[in-house]
Amino acid sequence: MAEQEKKQPAVAEAELPAVQPDEANFEAPRLYRMIWITVVLLAVISVGLVVLTQWQMQRDAEVAATVRYPLREETEAHARQLLEGYGVVDAEQGVYRVPIDRAMEEIVEAYGGDSVWTLPQPSAVSRRM
Repeated sequence: MAEQEKKQPAVAEAELPAVQPDEANFEAPRLYRMIWITVVLLAVISVGLVVLTQWQMQRDAEVAATVRYPLREETEAHARQLLEGYGVVDAEQGVYRVPIDRAMEEIVEAYGGDSVWTLPQPSAVSRRM
């Protein structure tokens, strides 16, 4: 019986057809190359878009720095004139406009121009225990 068992595997191996290589094994390296090429192309496109966007933003900032805004400039000039110039607000009631620096000096003179400041003392606080 031992002799029959030894012969049967030999016969079974002889009956098997020759093993052919799987087509997927030949296609795998090609598939991996395609995936890597796709990943590299996407990375290059992404970096290119980031660089292009930064360049465009820098260009827009340079253009914005050279643009003039006449209304803004006019408003600032008017505000500067009000803060730094003299003028009549209401002559009947004696209200006049003086430069802000001069107004601050007058306030200091009116309320004692000494350098000693008296701070209000804190009120007595009762403690609860």
